[in-house]
Amino acid sequence: MEIRKQRGGYQMKVKDRTELLNRQELARALNMSSTTLWRVIRSNQAFARKNKLKNCPIHQNYAGGRKYYLADEVEKWFDYLESCK
Repeated sequence: MEIRKQRGGYQMKVKDRTELLNRQELARALNMSSTTLWRVIRSNQAFARKNKLKNCPIHQNYAGGRKYYLADEVEKWFDYLESCK
């Protein structure tokens, strides 16, 4: 994520903010039902935690805020875990 300085502080590029997907949008982008996607993510997170691998990449606008995802990062994470199995 690239941050650029603007008058009055720092802000993320607008392009980066528009590519962030919530849960439903991520499921649509990956052509999966939302239930199936979350079962896959949850089971892969457990596998990653057990084997001390990378966690699922998530983004939040502030601490405790909603989680957002980038589809290409999640796909790469799935591929990474498959190569580790």
